[in-house]
Amino acid sequence: RVPVVNPRLARPLYERLGMAIEQGLVASCHDCSDGGLAAALAETAFAGGFGLEVDCSFSDLSPAETLFSESASRFVVSVRPDQKAAFESLMTGR
Repeated sequence: RVPVVNPRLARPLYERLGMAIEQGLVASCHDCSDGGLAAALAETAFAGGFGLEVDCSFSDLSPAETLFSESASRFVVSVRPDQKAAFESLMTGR
């Protein structure tokens, strides 16, 4: 299955993520379009000097498809614990 961008859903995501970045709620952000989720997670881990344990059970795809599917409108975002509630509120619109 080739990922398809849904502009109706993608635009509000980009706008909210942009606001979160402008408000200083985001510590890091990597897109999944080049190398998929695996590359974005690796870049995040390398930058922070941490390792990762990844659970792919959230997806109905195989772990390989979940980790290496390249698609737009998906991001790996790091948020400080004290900014978590504000970030989630902004991103969900609540």
